[in-house]
Amino acid sequence: MASVQSRLMVPESDLMAINELTKKADVLLKKVKKLNEEFLDLKERLKSSVETSINVEEKTADPAGEYKNSSRAALIAKIFESESLLLETAKSSFDMLDASTEPQRGVGN
Repeated sequence: MASVQSRLMVPESDLMAINELTKKADVLLKKVKKLNEEFLDLKERLKSSVETSINVEEKTADPAGEYKNSSRAALIAKIFESESLLLETAKSSFDMLDASTEPQRGVGN
């Protein structure tokens, strides 16, 4: 029975070391919790900052909010429509310029 008790006895120096390690672990745990709280706070601030930035960009690109709720397909269709209108206008301008610079036929010939 004495041999079992001697095996279960932990030297005082080991108990002190365990106690010291436990204190250090508690300190580290508190630091981790504090850092986690700071991380969550920074994450939330970043999220609101990004949302604000996106809102500013949206208002710059679409001040009237005309396209805010449009689908991607509707926006693409609007782009194609605008490009088509620009091409038609450019072609019309070119045709008018070309017609005005053609030599007059039948005058003096």
